Amino acid sequence: MLAQITKWAHQSPLSSLMLKCIKSTWATMLASLFLGALATLGFAPYHQWVLLLISLAFEIFLLMRLRCKKYVFLSLLLYFTALNALTLEWLNFVMTGFGQLPLLASWLIELIFSAYLAFFHALLGTLAFSLALKRLKPTAPAATPAQPASSSAQPAPTQSADASAQSAAAQEENSAEADDDEDYDDSDAQPSRGISSLMGGPELTGGALPGWVPNSEHLTGQSIKGYPCFKLKGHEVRFYKNVFALCFLPLALIGADFIIGWLFTGFPWMYLGYGLLDGPFSAYAPLVGVRGLSFLFFICAGALALAVERSYVYLPIAGVLFLIALFTQGISYVKDLAPVTMAGIQGNIAQAIKWDPRNTLPTIDKYLDLTHPLIGHNDLIIWPESALPVFIGQVEPLMADLNSYAYERHSPILVGIQRYEPPRTSFNSIFLLGQASDLTAAQVYDKRALVPFGEVIPLESQLRKLGPLFNFPMSSFTKGAYDQAQLKLNQVAAECTLNFVPAICYESIFPELIAAMADESTNGIIMVSNDSWYGDTRGPQEHLAIARMRALELQKPMMRVTNSGITAYIDAQGKVVKRLPQNVDGVLQVEFVPTQGQTPYGRFGNLPLYVLIVLVAALGLALRRRDITAEQESLSTLIRP
Repeated sequence: MLAQITKWAHQSPLSSLMLKCIKSTWATMLASLFLGALATLGFAPYHQWVLLLISLAFEIFLLMRLRCKKYVFLSLLLYFTALNALTLEWLNFVMTGFGQLPLLASWLIELIFSAYLAFFHALLGTLAFSLALKRLKPTAPAATPAQPASSSAQPAPTQSADASAQSAAAQEENSAEADDDEDYDDSDAQPSRGISSLMGGPELTGGALPGWVPNSEHLTGQSIKGYPCFKLKGHEVRFYKNVFALCFLPLALIGADFIIGWLFTGFPWMYLGYGLLDGPFSAYAPLVGVRGLSFLFFICAGALALAVERSYVYLPIAGVLFLIALFTQGISYVKDLAPVTMAGIQGNIAQAIKWDPRNTLPTIDKYLDLTHPLIGHNDLIIWPESALPVFIGQVEPLMADLNSYAYERHSPILVGIQRYEPPRTSFNSIFLLGQASDLTAAQVYDKRALVPFGEVIPLESQLRKLGPLFNFPMSSFTKGAYDQAQLKLNQVAAECTLNFVPAICYESIFPELIAAMADESTNGIIMVSNDSWYGDTRGPQEHLAIARMRALELQKPMMRVTNSGITAYIDAQGKVVKRLPQNVDGVLQVEFVPTQGQTPYGRFGNLPLYVLIVLVAALGLALRRRDITAEQESLSTLIRP
C-alpha cells in the first residue's frame, strides 16, 4: 500500500504541480505571502490559534528549503509584512478619516510601516540562518597500510579515468553553483523525507539526523554516502536544520519582538502571543508573559516544521509544550477577595465631533446624566479616556461639585480628562474623585506612553506643516513620570483599601510598563481608552485582546472602559465576563472580584525568559559543534526509515 501511495504521489499531476511550487523560489515567496495572510486569522476577532500555528510551522519549513540568505530574508519579510498589513488595516481608517489622506496613499504608508515592522524579523532570521551554516575544515584521510606483495593478492580496485573525470566535474559544478549563489544548496543533503521524498532522486542510506555532521575524519573534500558536502566560498558547509528551527530562529524572532517594542518608542502590537489567548498555550502567560509565550510558540512551530520533513525525533518537543500548557491551563496563582461593585460609562461620543467646542456642554451633560443614578450604589464609577474634551482647570468648579457629591455618597468617580501646567505642558490624565472633600486631594495619574504622531509629534515644528495627518486634536501631550503610584480605592464599609494599576489606552500594549507598576499589593487593573479612533475596524477587538493578555499575565481582573467600545469586565484568567456592544451609549455594572498575590511573571518579570533564551542559545551552539555518532545514526534509522 505504501509503495502504491508513493508511486501515485510521484505520478499525480497535482503532486507534480505542488513539487514545482516547492522547488520554485518565487512560488515559495508567494507561499510566504499566503501564510502571512493566513496567520492573521489567529488574531482577534477570529482567534483561530491553530491556523496561526500551522502558518508559522509551514513558513519555517519553507525557510529550511531555501538555499540563499537573500531568499530567507525575502521570505520572512513577505510573511510578516502580510501579517502586519492585514492585522493593522485599521490604520487606514485613522489616516483617511482623521488624517484626510487618499486611500491609495494611506495603503502605501501602511504597507511601508508593515514592512518596517517585518524588517527586523527578516534581518535577524537571516542571521539565524547564517549561524546555522557551519564551515568545515576537512582533514586528510588516514594512511592505508601497504599490503604485502603476493602472487595471489588482488590489485586494489581503482576508479576508471572516466569515472574520476565525471566525479571531478560534478564537484566543480557544485562548487561553482554554490559560489554563484554565495550560499549553499541543502536540497540533496538530507535523506528524502516528508514532502522532500516526493522530489525524486535516490534515497540516501544511513538515516542521518537532520542537521548533524559526520565525524570530521571522514571529510576529505568529497561526498561520502549519506553525507554530501557542499562548497561555500571555498569551504565545505553543513546546514543544521534542527538548530535553525528549534534554537536560532526562535531566538531571532523573539529578539525582533524586543526591538519592535523598544525602537522609536516602540509599537508592540503584533506579538504572535496575542493570537494564543483562546488556546491551551495561554497557560504560559502567567509564567513568562506574552514574550515568553511567543518564544515557546516559535519553538513549537519549529518542531512541527521538522516533523513535516519526517524528523519525528523532534515532535515530542511540540507535544511536551502542548501537554504542559494543557495541564496547567486555568491554574490560579492568586486568591480572590470580596467583590466590589463597579460601573463603567460608555458615552459613545463620535470622534468627528468630540473636540468641537460646540459639543463640549452636550458631552458633559451626557456623562452626568448617565452617572447620576449610579452614585451611592457603586464602589467605583469609571469614565473613559478624555471623557471631557477640556482641561480640568477649565471646569474646576464643576469637578469640585462632582467630587463633593461623590464623597458624600461614598461613590468615587474616576474621570478621564486632560490637565495643563504652565507654560506649555499638558498631560493625558485620569483623576480619582470622591475620596476626600477637597478636590486638590484627588489622586492623579498621567499617561506614561504616548502614541507617536497621535499624542506627540516627533520633529513637531517641521512635520505639522505637512498637513492634517500630523495635526490630530490634542497631539501635543507630555509623557508622565515613569514611577507613579497605584490608584488606591478606600472602601468605607469594608474599612480596607484596594490598589489598582492604571492604564490609559496605548499603554496597555507595553507588557513591561504595566507589570512594572504591579506588586504584591495590587488587586486589579483599571484601563480607560478611546477606541473611537479605530471606527468599525478590527482595531477595537485587537485592543481588547491585548488588554485580556495584560490581565492574564498578572492574573488581575480588569475593568476596561472606553468611549464607544469595547467596554468590558475581564476576570483574572483573561476571560471577558461582561461587555457592552460597540457604538452605543450605556452603563456596564459588574461585581468586580479583586485578587491578592502574584503570578510568576508578576514576581520575576522577564527573568525566566532571559534564562530560557540563554539555555536555548547554549543548546543551539552545542548542537552545532557536535558530530554524529554511530548510536545516533542507528537511532535515526529506527525513527525515520
